[in-house]
Amino acid sequence: MLVASDDSKVSVWRLPSAGSKWPLTPTAVFNEHIGGVCGVALSADGKTGLSGGMDRTVRIWRVSDGVQEAAMEASGYVRERRRTLWWK
Repeated sequence: MLVASDDSKVSVWRLPSAGSKWPLTPTAVFNEHIGGVCGVALSADGKTGLSGGMDRTVRIWRVSDGVQEAAMEASGYVRERRRTLWWK
């Protein structure tokens, strides 16, 4: 599961199974955005994450370790309420 936050981070969490010990900790943290992260998406195979932030970027990264693989700068703006981002 990917979790976006207002503190510029995207966290990767494993969903708890029966008998999991609390508190859970993220398996990876992606911290390249400047400002809040508005939305996240996960590829069907669970290996690639995509995030869009208030810094007007869309970033693609490896879920296994949080390493950024690519970034695109938006030509418009992020609408926080609708979680919509336009890019070139």
